[in-house]
Amino acid sequence: MPRPSHRESTAATIHVFSRGNYKTPIFESEGARHGFYVALTQCIQRCGWEVYAYAIMPNHFHLLLRTPRGNLSIGMQWLLSTFAMRFNKFCKESGHVFQGRYRYVVAPSLMAAGRMFDYVHLNHIRKGLCDLESLEDSQDNSLYLLQRPAERSPFQIDLGLRRFTGLADDADGHSAYLRRLQRILAADPDGSISRAAMKELSVEPALTVAAPSPLEPGLTQPEILDIDEKHRADFLQTALQAAGMTPADILNDVKSAHWKVEIAIALNRHTTATAGWIADKLHMGSPGYVRKLLSISMGSDRF
Repeated sequence: MPRPSHRESTAATIHVFSRGNYKTPIFESEGARHGFYVALTQCIQRCGWEVYAYAIMPNHFHLLLRTPRGNLSIGMQWLLSTFAMRFNKFCKESGHVFQGRYRYVVAPSLMAAGRMFDYVHLNHIRKGLCDLESLEDSQDNSLYLLQRPAERSPFQIDLGLRRFTGLADDADGHSAYLRRLQRILAADPDGSISRAAMKELSVEPALTVAAPSPLEPGLTQPEILDIDEKHRADFLQTALQAAGMTPADILNDVKSAHWKVEIAIALNRHTTATAGWIADKLHMGSPGYVRKLLSISMGSDRF
């Protein structure tokens, strides 16, 4: 039976997770974990996601996020495929790195989102990988960012802390949150209570406000899907103006014009524009040519 198509949402708080396909842990090495971290930061910048919490485990990962531009499917496809390509190239492997499509659970309320926020942060401890004190020093978990504001961008643990726990993003709030996690661990050391509660939640994002959003609720699916396309088009228009160029210049200049390459790189870094979209809008020839340019601009595979 085919899986039902994902309904995008601009307002729902979503817990996303995916497991590795290899028998050995795909995130076992520091290089692989950092490579995924880099790909995730790039994905956030491209998609405009609000990522409140993350945990990079030995063979899977967890994210707690909101997608203001309604592009979870596009973003996850890019994240998983980009990391898989880099991972396979580094390991000289081929094939699927993750077990099929990602999975997700939607928080129907701020209280449920708060449970997810805590669950993600406690995952390493419950798996016996570290204790709470050492977890704060590991970049594999967003708790690392709690007391390191200068290193947070593009993650928004501060927004998650205020929104889901009601605590302030200051020294007192940080200490209070750590005490909260200690209490949860004492009451639910293996996470079974939390997992049972989350199993009863919907796996289909409802188009309702599950958390405060700057966007109006009640948008139709076509309207939501148009948000990301409009962002790409607006970004292109702004980039053209900044470069002092016009749509006529796109048609008249060569495909390898320096300003076209610069705009293509910016579109790739800050929007979900595909190589095909960029090639078409900037008249840069084939998608393959654009992909080659973008690959060069990305540098190493970060492993």
